[in-house]
Amino acid sequence: MKIILILFLVAICVSLFTGLFFLMKDEGKSRRTANALTWRVGLQIGLIIVLIVAFFMGWLRPHDVYPDQSGNGTAQTQEQVSGERGKN
Repeated sequence: MKIILILFLVAICVSLFTGLFFLMKDEGKSRRTANALTWRVGLQIGLIIVLIVAFFMGWLRPHDVYPDQSGNGTAQTQEQVSGERGKN
């Protein structure tokens, strides 16, 4: 899954810089810049769809901001972390 995400990001960057190159070279006289940027937008929409599908299928799991300190596999809330700091 990570490879697919990295490939999407690389393709988006390539399309972005291709659009910049055509903008500088053609000086707005052709549609190549617009086509490159259209590809970029399409790739970004595809990346968002892949991320949503991967999240709901369980292929990607978000990590917690406050990781578990107790070792029992459950995440702690901010209130629990703040309460533990006050005890020390």
